[in-house]
Amino acid sequence: MISIIDLLEKHEVDFKRSGESSHVRQGWVGVDCLWCGEGSHKYHLGINVDDGYATCWQCGYHPLAQVLFRLTGVWISSKDAERFSRARSVAEHPEIRPLRLPTGRSTLSPPHMHYLASRGLDAASVASRWGLEGIGIHASLSWRIFIPIHLHGRMVSWTTRAIGDHPVRYMSARPEDGGMPIKHLLYGEDYCGHSVIVVEGPADVWAIGPGAVATFGIAYSQEQVAKLARFSIRTICFDSEPPEAQRAADKLCRSLQLFSGETHRVELDSSDPGEARQDEINWLRSRFL
Repeated sequence: MISIIDLLEKHEVDFKRSGESSHVRQGWVGVDCLWCGEGSHKYHLGINVDDGYATCWQCGYHPLAQVLFRLTGVWISSKDAERFSRARSVAEHPEIRPLRLPTGRSTLSPPHMHYLASRGLDAASVASRWGLEGIGIHASLSWRIFIPIHLHGRMVSWTTRAIGDHPVRYMSARPEDGGMPIKHLLYGEDYCGHSVIVVEGPADVWAIGPGAVATFGIAYSQEQVAKLARFSIRTICFDSEPPEAQRAADKLCRSLQLFSGETHRVELDSSDPGEARQDEINWLRSRFL
């Protein structure tokens, strides 16, 4: 079967390989995004030639068949598109089981929107980009924001964030809910290019924007370390307090320094990235993404 690169070359598509553009990492080719950056020559739309999927570092996941059709004019059936995938494709992850979602989800209500706005976020934009929903009255998840977790465009787990003074800020899918364990995932991975800023929670990712990933707390897993090691540049930016967070950041840095690429550690003036000033976020993005 013809490869993705062969197909792009045959139809004279302008693309970059790893090393030819700062936005393209190993195992990918980059093209101008047909949805948000056509003609920009920034190559933000990445096509993973090993796993056979496409995602833009700005606007997110797009079906591979649709991407290839718009680039080449050749329609690739969903069945043929799946053949581009190899051993690491989502369809072949043995740990993925049918995912059960909590009931009572709906569009964000005024209290949910107010919570996001209180964190200095554009509530409508954040909800649209990250697929957020609201939960009102619920047996165990009342007044929370429902946060889907995607891998290659497919929802494989979820978590929730309390919008009030609940002692447990995040409550997530349990093993019996299926999907994948969240500690095998990085929140926001589908929006990342060659470089990532590593934070603790989803709210930190929303504040920093595409290019940030969350480990769901400071107790990261070896599966998450392996995922982070695939990026050329990793910048660890955990909360400034408590001290345990900075010790965890140091430990994660030491683990990642065993792999090729660059590993950095940053401590912001703000207590956590989710509450950082805009000038801090701008500096973080311009310096490391």
